Amino acid sequence: MRRLENLLGIMDCPARFQVALAAYQFKEEAEYWWEAIRPRGDKSLITRETLKELMDIKYYPMDYKRANEREFSSLK
Repeated sequence: MRRLENLLGIMDCPARFQVALAAYQFKEEAEYWWEAIRPRGDKSLITRETLKELMDIKYYPMDYKRANEREFSSLK
């Protein structure tokens, strides 16, 4: 996701195209996941922030996230 964030920042991509450009970059499992969850027809669009949250839920396990938070909070 960091790579996509950098790409969108460099390209100064308008908000209405950001999710489509991000989804275009998906490969293999992420591509299949996106096809399963993406809005269809006249449903409301997913924002970049919502896409990031959905990807965090799918690809960043909560246990790993908590461990990183504990590690970060213990730094001096």
